[in-house]
Amino acid sequence: MYVVYFDRRNYSDLNTDVYLSVSKDGGRTFEDLRISEKPFVPDPKVFLGDYNNIAAFDGIVRPIWPRMDKQKITLWTALINFK
Repeated sequence: MYVVYFDRRNYSDLNTDVYLSVSKDGGRTFEDLRISEKPFVPDPKVFLGDYNNIAAFDGIVRPIWPRMDKQKITLWTALINFK
């Protein structure tokens, strides 16, 4: 099971990372992996979108997420292979 999400656990401000949580036991436990290269700060006045998504098959995972830099939104992905 794979979940991609925004997280601010490492900051006391609006800096935001993107994490992928992985469960290999049906959701009983999860391992969290930070997949963003660096944090970003979303502007609360600009809709960032709800474009987080994930494609996974046979241990190959492709999370997709938006990030905002200087009010410019870009879409990102990571190439992850758990095989």
